[in-house]
Amino acid sequence: MALDTPAVAGLMMAKPTKENAILVRSPNWVGDAVMALPFFDALRRAAPDATISCLCPAGIAPLYRDVPTIDRVLILDELYGPRGRKSVLYNGRRMRPGMFRTAFILPTSFGSALMMWHAWIPERIGYSSEGRRLLLSKAKPYKKDGKRPHRVEGYLELLRLQYPDADINPVFYYTPGENAQIRATETLEDYSLEDSKTILAMAPAAAQANKMWMQGRFAEIARRWCETTGGHVMLLGSPGDRQLCDQVLMLSKCDDVVNLAGESDLPTAGELVRRSAAFVGNDSGLAHLAAAVKANAVVLSGPGDPEEVGPYSNVAITIKHPLFCAPCYKNECWRTDKPIECLTEIDTDQVWTALQRFIPDTEAS
Repeated sequence: MALDTPAVAGLMMAKPTKENAILVRSPNWVGDAVMALPFFDALRRAAPDATISCLCPAGIAPLYRDVPTIDRVLILDELYGPRGRKSVLYNGRRMRPGMFRTAFILPTSFGSALMMWHAWIPERIGYSSEGRRLLLSKAKPYKKDGKRPHRVEGYLELLRLQYPDADINPVFYYTPGENAQIRATETLEDYSLEDSKTILAMAPAAAQANKMWMQGRFAEIARRWCETTGGHVMLLGSPGDRQLCDQVLMLSKCDDVVNLAGESDLPTAGELVRRSAAFVGNDSGLAHLAAAVKANAVVLSGPGDPEEVGPYSNVAITIKHPLFCAPCYKNECWRTDKPIECLTEIDTDQVWTALQRFIPDTEAS
């Protein structure tokens, strides 16, 4: 495990901490990490005097550094890879006994619970999924009917196991820090995108291929936005999304589309979205980030269940084509008759109609 500050040695030599030292094992995916933000807010209200540490993958750390209710951000060491038995044992044993009294384990994987067990943390709280009940000191089962709450609310429910009287009313909001605001301003200036009222933030990628709307359709939306508003489209994503975003840019045949994929961290991306007139994207981490910064958003939901993992926002519009095979939790579409029909049935007119209400002072065509 590596600490942001101080150095790793500070962690390894730490003396046993007080009874109110709490560790939260964060989710691994960006979208889930964003949906955990209300958990940290509620935890701080429930334990105002606690020292709250967050253990997360390196890619998510910038997001949590800007969260004022988190005292320390610890980063999972990937010496043995991001997951697997060696990684679990290595990260668990790097924490000395007595460092933490309580651990909230937000991922539902067996390995995340085993890691906290190996860290000798007395109180280990999480969901009793994947046969990990014996690794937890307090466990919450999912409902027998298989219906799960929205992930924001599911994380909050874990607090009730430790703090039965806690105020867990969700406060879902994210404010990018000062550095992110400065970097966003510099980015907008570099690309001559100062007029944010006519900028559309677009995220055409997702963690899984079966969650991605067609590139050509994103390109069509980008072209319509530029022609209608006279504004620009920012393509956002990770470094690995850059090639896909290049395809959308090329297919749009529009000079006012810019590819910013891989050029910003999560807080900066969130600030860029916050300053835009609207956001459109797949069911992805950036869609949840858009909801957290209270952006006007249109989200294209494919195989997932919006009631469980949809944007936690009153202004976001989720477009969903209901099918007999949904929700689906597979990494690839299993259907051979009409692959990813949940997304192919969402046409550009439907998305554009939803997006029109976010066009400021313009009569959409």
